[in-house]
Amino acid sequence: MTEIRRVGYARCTTDEQDVQIQTEQLLALGVPADRIYIDCGFSGTTRRNRNGLDQALAAVWDGSVFTVTKFDRFACNMAEANEILTGLSGRGVPVRGRRDDP
Repeated sequence: MTEIRRVGYARCTTDEQDVQIQTEQLLALGVPADRIYIDCGFSGTTRRNRNGLDQALAAVWDGSVFTVTKFDRFACNMAEANEILTGLSGRGVPVRGRRDDP
């Protein structure tokens, strides 16, 4: 049986917040620590300068699973979510969250 390649993404809005809870949840979902990409100090209102998200999206391919702990961590509006999800779907990459089956 082939191991599923999981890639995780976490984001916090301000530098004072941290992503410890999100990181722990991603680890519990089977995402290896070296495949968790993080953006700190960015609101979700724009994709600009969200290098962690860009790196996470670049790290997945057909057969990978893109994992987030909450929907609003990777997109703050439906247009952006649609763009990201459509791009991932076109590459054969499902998106999973903490309540989804593995």
